Amino acid sequence: MRNSSAPFQFVGNDLVLDFVNTRPVLDGVEHDLITTPQKLAQWLHESSAPPTSTHWNESDFMSALHLRDALSLVLAALAAQSVPPPQAVQDVNAYLADFTLNIQLNHSEAGYHIQPIQTEMSPRAFLAFLAKQAIDLVTAQDANRVRKCADLSCVLMFKDTSKSGRRRWCSMETCGNRNKVAAFRSQSKQASGHA
Repeated sequence: MRNSSAPFQFVGNDLVLDFVNTRPVLDGVEHDLITTPQKLAQWLHESSAPPTSTHWNESDFMSALHLRDALSLVLAALAAQSVPPPQAVQDVNAYLADFTLNIQLNHSEAGYHIQPIQTEMSPRAFLAFLAKQAIDLVTAQDANRVRKCADLSCVLMFKDTSKSGRRRWCSMETCGNRNKVAAFRSQSKQASGHA
């Protein structure tokens, strides 16, 4: 695995999937886009993550990578419709144990409503929040829409939010286009070979 300065790819349609997707395969080699606490802080800033501390010590950072590994295994199993490794599920549950709701009850003329408390999350609270988001994703009614890109050389995952539910590629601009061009070339060669 190589360290990479490649840009983050937010193609997952879900924060958890975008976090897992920080280890893409580029030119046949797996790259890690989050190699330092500073890179993690950059990803947090660029992602759809709620306000989170950018001060991650080495221990917090290693915990984030550990959670990413566990989430990768659980989500890959979900996408493949297979059983996740029990240890990965236990690891996600360990982070989930720290989850707390950061909400409060308010009342206005319109009645009661729940409002999130807008405070910056600590690294530990963010990892617990991410574990909770993962639980919500894998137990959702549309969990079968979590998919791995159909490009065999790609490891990125996404949640298919298309109306038809037939999305195949992490991105049409990269994998989708590459595969469509390859299919067209193959068809053209076959047609010219039979002429």
